[in-house]
Amino acid sequence: MEDAFEEVAPGVVVYRHSWADGTCALVFGDNSATAIDGGGDPADGAAMAACLRARVPWPTLTFADELRVHLGHRLWRQRHGMPSRHDAAVAKIIEEERTRL
Repeated sequence: MEDAFEEVAPGVVVYRHSWADGTCALVFGDNSATAIDGGGDPADGAAMAACLRARVPWPTLTFADELRVHLGHRLWRQRHGMPSRHDAAVAKIIEEERTRL
């Protein structure tokens, strides 16, 4: 896909993969960032990693029920157990933007 990345809000970049209806995203704060879903194809994950690494070092985090990350002026939450397409899904919430991904 030629122009797969689009900044849809300040610091929120979506990656539109070509193999299914949907998007992945990168959320950037003042000094850190997080990725939402690496896509279903290794090329999708590689493209997102390259975009992320171009702006900030890539950290790795794990969590049990809920993870809260303060990205400068933005609070990012990930939660297990919210309604979704499958049991292993994690809700991604950007509180200040009132957005659930």
